[in-house]
Amino acid sequence: MDRAPVKRAVSNELKMSPVQLVLSYYRAVEDGDLNRLQMIMTQDSYAKTIEAFSFKISFQDPGFKQLLKKASDDVTAMKKLESILSDDLKKVHESHEISIVDTEHNGINRTTVNYRDNGKQKKLYFSFFEGKWLIDYMAGRRV
Repeated sequence: MDRAPVKRAVSNELKMSPVQLVLSYYRAVEDGDLNRLQMIMTQDSYAKTIEAFSFKISFQDPGFKQLLKKASDDVTAMKKLESILSDDLKKVHESHEISIVDTEHNGINRTTVNYRDNGKQKKLYFSFFEGKWLIDYMAGRRV
């Protein structure tokens, strides 16, 4: 299980606090900016996010389902899949009203941000990796 970030490029987003990353995550989703998502998430978390975004299209388009199966082993297929998902996310036009409730420190290198998304209580988990905070779904598990 690889928890390293997909991209290691220096970016302002990689210097953000977990609270700032929650807001950046939703901006990236609303903009269909998967490159930004890659930069602020661990590789495993990004892969799970891509998979979740792919479900709706997979049920509607058998060709997309095949592309999804190829994407883990084929860079070209992954780029095409990301392009399709990006376009689909841009079409959704769902706005998110985010209000931060609190943060919980789960040890030295882990944090949970509790927030409301359009009034619904949610959480995002973060780990501190190579000098920066990243969204890490696995950081919410008990150790």
